[in-house]
Amino acid sequence: VGRDKDQASEITTTEYSSEADLNARDNAKKISENSKSNILYDEKYGNIREYQLTVTEYDLGSPSDSSYFYVTLEYNPGDDQAHTMTTKEYSAAGWNSNNITKIETKDKITYNPSGNMDTYRLKVEVPNAAGDTTDDETSWFFVEIAYYKGKVSDMTVTEYENSPQVVGKKASGTMLRRETKTDITYDGKNIESYNLNVEEFKGTSPNSGAKRSYFKVTLTYDPGENQASTMTTEEYWSE
Repeated sequence: VGRDKDQASEITTTEYSSEADLNARDNAKKISENSKSNILYDEKYGNIREYQLTVTEYDLGSPSDSSYFYVTLEYNPGDDQAHTMTTKEYSAAGWNSNNITKIETKDKITYNPSGNMDTYRLKVEVPNAAGDTTDDETSWFFVEIAYYKGKVSDMTVTEYENSPQVVGKKASGTMLRRETKTDITYDGKNIESYNLNVEEFKGTSPNSGAKRSYFKVTLTYDPGENQASTMTTEEYWSE
């Protein structure tokens, strides 16, 4: 793992509220800034292997909140799409191991023909006060994503009691809960509405005593913002 002189060491992506603000580089109209730093690469294949990530949200041109992450990626030999991605979240800059608040590991990642991630297993760990992770603080999921014209149109997140077995794009195991968002619509880049189906399981299959609830979710945003100011959830029925 290293970096050649012609490989980027830092990448900063700044989001503006409009194309005009972008063209003018109007800092007062910044929405967010994602900064990757200390980027390291696989020396043989040139893939990005790890980096520090700072995500900063802006309010009227001033930083309002920052989040800190360390991301590592793993690849099969010769591939340029990662099969495993681990993201550690920190409570402060400096990336001190004592400040880790959450660890998310995506593995068994698959991609659609357009190169978009469409399934993966997700492990979420929350370290305790001593910095250790235990089974009690570990959750397992399987995520399935469908796209329409480059945007997510449907997403299913299934929580499992333990690590699910994954073969290709399918998972198996004892399910606890499944949330399915369908018919996702957008206002520009922001999600505007979606249908939500929530299933809570008592066994290993959807027919073994599952409780189902159905919702319609709508979101509204202040002009230029990418975080919703209002969220309305209408419940239709449960069974």
